[in-house]
Amino acid sequence: MIAGIATAIVISNNDSSSEGYTIVDGSGKEIKVSGPVKSVVTVNTNVPKAMKILGLDDYVTGISNYSSSYDAKLWEMFHPIFKNAKHMSVTKNMTAEEISKLGVKYVIAPVSSMTVSPDKEKAYAELGITVVKLDCFGDKMDEDFKTLLKLCLGENVETNDAYEKYVKMSNDVINTVITKASSSSTSDKTFLFYMSGKGFYNKTSSLSEITEKIYGKNALNSIPNLDLNGVTNSAGSDGIKEQVIALDAKTPVDKLFIRGSSKVVDAASAKAFWSDDKNGLIKQSEAYKDLNAVKSNEVYVLNTNVMSGPLTY
Repeated sequence: MIAGIATAIVISNNDSSSEGYTIVDGSGKEIKVSGPVKSVVTVNTNVPKAMKILGLDDYVTGISNYSSSYDAKLWEMFHPIFKNAKHMSVTKNMTAEEISKLGVKYVIAPVSSMTVSPDKEKAYAELGITVVKLDCFGDKMDEDFKTLLKLCLGENVETNDAYEKYVKMSNDVINTVITKASSSSTSDKTFLFYMSGKGFYNKTSSLSEITEKIYGKNALNSIPNLDLNGVTNSAGSDGIKEQVIALDAKTPVDKLFIRGSSKVVDAASAKAFWSDDKNGLIKQSEAYKDLNAVKSNEVYVLNTNVMSGPLTY
């Protein structure tokens, strides 16, 4: 999936940061770095994707997946891309000793979700291992990419040039997608986007905002006084459930997008996920079977690996 990305970032090994420098990670923590970091262990999926896009493949010495359920499948995806990286234990089981054996002093993990626990972080620190927290998705994605480049390449002109090349590549992809999407008028269309096991994405979520640039408007826009504190609104709660069903009955929602699992790779696996997902939408409420998009076969189950981080567009 990400192996075919043509990396357009030209990186340099010139070190102009012999006196060290400071980076600020996604949690706001200042981290003093003595020089460019040539070897890291990554946690979960967005950071290794970002490393690939930035041309930092060889800096990834180990990859730890958060979910034990999808560990084997994710490693099957990542191993051909990061041929020299070691398959680490899942995050909750990854020890400081396991990391230290690789000679690695930095672990890059998400800020708050699917990340290294405080106890693990403390244990790592006792062996001189620093956890750098970067989500590499959402509103701060570009900022996180810049921090990755600074961490691995140093604080120099080459790093700035590499970042500018990434920004151009990113903008070219986004503009190409949006331009193609604009050739079809969908401004009067609506959609719902369901995250399995969680709920409907709020209209202010990053994924909803990206989808609106490509297709229609989030139907939740029409629900008054919607709680926007979280990324999603529970599809199983009585309040949102009745409102969504009533909204669809009055103004039929055109498409239903489902964020599936990493096992969704073709039409057959998408149908299987829709039918069997233990946290699926229909299991939240049988009433959702009557949604216009479901009855008109406008349900699209998508691979979760392209629904977050660098590959969203």
